[in-house]
Amino acid sequence: HIFYYLDKEWVQDKIKSLEDEKGTEYWEAFMAGYLSGGEVYDNLYNLMRYHYHCGLDYNFKEKIYNERLVQHIAIGYLRNNETLNEEESLFKKILDTFKYQQIKAIISFFLMQRDYLTKDDEISTNIRENIIEFWEWLYNKYKDKQGIDENDKKILSDATKLAVFLPKIDEKNSEWLKLSSQHVGVDFNSSFF
Repeated sequence: HIFYYLDKEWVQDKIKSLEDEKGTEYWEAFMAGYLSGGEVYDNLYNLMRYHYHCGLDYNFKEKIYNERLVQHIAIGYLRNNETLNEEESLFKKILDTFKYQQIKAIISFFLMQRDYLTKDDEISTNIRENIIEFWEWLYNKYKDKQGIDENDKKILSDATKLAVFLPKIDEKNSEWLKLSSQHVGVDFNSSFF
């Protein structure tokens, strides 16, 4: 990010040139370095979209980078750079492929945001609404699903933790809680619930 402010054009050219290196050790080292950074900046996020897209289908040697990649895209969703239903959305791509580890990483990451979303300002309210919208999407995916397996139960169990973002329990979201609470004993979430 510091390089971006020192020489914006150089950084843009370097990120673009690495598109041809997709899947190589050089590209993986670049991604690992980038994903190791502590913050996600919107200007870099948009430059990195191609690399994020490629990373979703890539198995990094160190698994932490798979999780960090999902966290970056989840941040993009929370900041309205991604959506639940636009075709080009990387967040939608994660939801469409619905890999257990990625969905679990999203829920865990969203839960980690609870301490930062205590204000009633517009930004915090918007982020909480995006998290709730994600939970509603999960509910709609599962409400009529037959044959829920162990990973599905773990996801639904973890989803109960998202209740901390509800401003109130109403008729609509109480259905989400009912569905998820059936599996709250899975993955040791009953005490949290």
